[in-house]
Amino acid sequence: MNAKDKKELASLAAQLVAKPTKEKAAPVVLSATLHRLVLADVKAFGALEKATGAEYTALVAIVKAAPYTDLPLFGALCEDLKICYGMLHKDAAQIRINILNNARKIAHGAKVDGKWVAGAGMPALQGILDATTSIRTLKPALQAAKPAAAKVKSGGARTSPKAGKAPKAAKQEAGGHLVANDKKSALSAAMAILKQVEQFLSAGTDADTINAIEDCITALQLAA
Repeated sequence: MNAKDKKELASLAAQLVAKPTKEKAAPVVLSATLHRLVLADVKAFGALEKATGAEYTALVAIVKAAPYTDLPLFGALCEDLKICYGMLHKDAAQIRINILNNARKIAHGAKVDGKWVAGAGMPALQGILDATTSIRTLKPALQAAKPAAAKVKSGGARTSPKAGKAPKAAKQEAGGHLVANDKKSALSAAMAILKQVEQFLSAGTDADTINAIEDCITALQLAA
């Protein structure tokens, strides 16, 4: 075999060697313990007429065990709630996700407008759990106990355009990225628009809508 043949053979061999592929990040997997707590919560929800207080007890177990300092894992927990409750009871899942998001802001903290707002810690969250006895009382207690900087500053009276003047047209850009060129800028635009919507809501009468918007912003942050 001459030098030319050897060279061609070496080139062919190099082409046959599989190129290394870039490994994808491992998916976030929820622990079996947390998943069992979610299943227990779903079971308690479905047996309300048989077990008074069981629904609250099951939810509190999740609130205490939630991974507040690990955002991807926390997102996996919220997703598990959606999956386990299913489409028929998505409202019940959303209520629990709202509660967990507020609990996270109290126990750990959250990003607000790009700045970190520290929480009061787990003892503060535990104090709220000790003082409430139902989901109905837990929801407003968590909402009220969130760090001041994490609350919507829009509880005042709404203003309307003056008579005889047409309302101003909405700006063409939200955060500078209404027409996005990539995923990151699209997500940033979506979050900016949601924050603008919050300015027209009242912390008292629109609490559920505000919670839903905050949950959506959290989901967008997870996807960014």
